[in-house]
Amino acid sequence: MHRIIYDQHPAILAWAEARIGWNLPDSYTIAGEVDGVIECVAVFSRSHFDDMEISFATRSPKWQSRRYIRAVFGYVFYQLGKARCTALVLANNEKSANLVERLGFRLEGRARKVNKGTDLLIYGMLKEECRWIKQ
Repeated sequence: MHRIIYDQHPAILAWAEARIGWNLPDSYTIAGEVDGVIECVAVFSRSHFDDMEISFATRSPKWQSRRYIRAVFGYVFYQLGKARCTALVLANNEKSANLVERLGFRLEGRARKVNKGTDLLIYGMLKEECRWIKQ
């Protein structure tokens, strides 16, 4: 059974931070649970003007439910009223880069040597580009 958990529960955030590799204080999370096990967490960490920064942590490919993805982007674009969202991915994390690209994010830039000599890839998605919500 798939369940979506809208929460700021510290244990869910800690689970996500351990997988992402950095701390995301003062964040809001939307978790996807399958049969009582957390499979994915979207962490919303920084809001600047019309943009919301989002990070994804997953346990396995099982998490991919359309209902969950629609909930994540519905939160950003409808509930918060943002025009865009940004995903940051370490350049050596090909799985995460592939994930955000499959979700519809576009590579917008690269910040060099952000984490122990590793570059950070900057991805963005505009509301009108999001195929997961009704326009």
